[in-house]
Amino acid sequence: MDQSLDRIDAITAAPPGTVLLHEATGKGDVEHLITVPGRSDIVLQPQPSCDPNDPLNWSTWRKSLNFSLAAMYTLWVYTILDIGTVAYGVWNEELGISYANLSNSYATNTAALAVGGVILIPLTIKYGRRPMYLATSLALTLSSVWMAKSRVLGDFIGSNLISGLAGAVGDAIVQMTIADLFFVHQRGTMNGIYVLMVNLGVFAAPVASGFIMTAQGWQWMYWYCVIFTGLTFLAMVFFYEETKYSSPLINAVQPVHLRQQTTANDANKPCESDAKKNTLQATATNNSMPTYGQLGNDWIDRSIPMKSYLERHRLISNTPGTATQFIKMVLRPFIYLYCFPAVAYVSLQYGCILSLFAVVGNSQAALFSPPPYNFGPVALGLMSIPALIGAIIGSIYGGPLSDWLILILSKRNNGVYEPEFRLYLCLLPAFLGPAGLLLYGIGATAGLHWIAPLCGIGLFGFALAAVSNLSLVYLYDSYINILGGALVAVTVVRNSLATVIVFAFNPWVTAMGYRNTFILCAVLALVSMLTAVPMIIYGKAFRVKFAEKYRHYAMEDSTEEPLRM
Repeated sequence: MDQSLDRIDAITAAPPGTVLLHEATGKGDVEHLITVPGRSDIVLQPQPSCDPNDPLNWSTWRKSLNFSLAAMYTLWVYTILDIGTVAYGVWNEELGISYANLSNSYATNTAALAVGGVILIPLTIKYGRRPMYLATSLALTLSSVWMAKSRVLGDFIGSNLISGLAGAVGDAIVQMTIADLFFVHQRGTMNGIYVLMVNLGVFAAPVASGFIMTAQGWQWMYWYCVIFTGLTFLAMVFFYEETKYSSPLINAVQPVHLRQQTTANDANKPCESDAKKNTLQATATNNSMPTYGQLGNDWIDRSIPMKSYLERHRLISNTPGTATQFIKMVLRPFIYLYCFPAVAYVSLQYGCILSLFAVVGNSQAALFSPPPYNFGPVALGLMSIPALIGAIIGSIYGGPLSDWLILILSKRNNGVYEPEFRLYLCLLPAFLGPAGLLLYGIGATAGLHWIAPLCGIGLFGFALAAVSNLSLVYLYDSYINILGGALVAVTVVRNSLATVIVFAFNPWVTAMGYRNTFILCAVLALVSMLTAVPMIIYGKAFRVKFAEKYRHYAMEDSTEEPLRM
């Protein structure tokens, strides 16, 4: 019991997210901490347990296999959700369904995305990642079959409803997997891969879809989804291991804590020259560390047996809890939006930029199918290439570059990492993204050469990938112990905004015209992305101020998920 209380105190002594990441003082600050093998100056955060079954302790190939399957899952989720817009023109001519009704069927999808996460993510927390990956992969496969056989508006609405409910998990479960498997200094890169897979589904899949429609008919867009999503489902049945982890605290290496607790008054003061003020120190539940472990990491206790194949691949990993606790878990994300400014910030940031891109996607057929562009399905699909190029660059910018930057800034900050360090990189896309919207909207309505609006799409694709990655990893690093509920809040806000904007898009354009609509969208993008500035300035103060609330909710959530630093 004392060990449990000591661990909880260690987790909450510092502001949530503030950790020692780098040996910067040269005074042995990391002497008792677990560091990166071969890099004794970089501290592993969170500190892993000594259990070889802890996903943080898995070998590189096991982590890579699991995350590769999660990445493929992400690709097919967003492919199924986004390829339909390329076929709007064909559906309008062949099936007689109006553009307005097609937009409404897409809005049904975004509404289902918003609602589905509220129930399905708490189920993921309670019963594990594996059953939800399998169930939603199967549901997406079946929804693709329905979509391929669609003939009337009701088919489009129904299949979009199913794919939206299943796809809602994709907005959070992969981020939870990243938090299960990887350390702070790796999360930017891993989330960058996730964002890249999202954007491959959003941007690259429509390119392929245009060619498929021309060569084989629009139905084969979805038959290929049936094939590849089905194969992903089968691969997950046999190879995806459960990453939800619980272990007795007696076997755990405790998280680090501040020697001197930070207060709200000094949260924004410059670092003092005395390195001891910001030095973090670790304690362990065992007086001595175990000998060299079977996975090649010297903190792992090889006396703990590895789980068997069947144990690692069991269908359900249930944790005890009452119905009342589950209902609280379902409702808690809405409390997080109110209690934690970082959750509200990420929800607004992520939701706004993705909603605005939905406007771009829904406008392409109407703007570029008629003269002077006369784009057919293939050309409309190819419009996604600039966005994909921008997204690849943005994923690198917000991923590996941000991981490199936080090590540099932590070293300058006496080794102490603050999650706000990542947000400095949000400033460049905050200006490039709105510029891209202006170039796209004004260029298309003015009849400029198609290169101009496509360059605008590329700029906005860069901003989309960069800001999405940076804001999500900021949330991981700030509130790891309430991540599931926080991601539900982000998902609900994001998809609610997308639903409202997609439903309002046609009346909006009718009232204002495309040109003024995109000018307003650019202003909204600029305002939302510049909210990174107050978070850079006041983010740590907010984390300090609401640390006690975080402790309270982390303790409640710990009945379902183990506490991590």
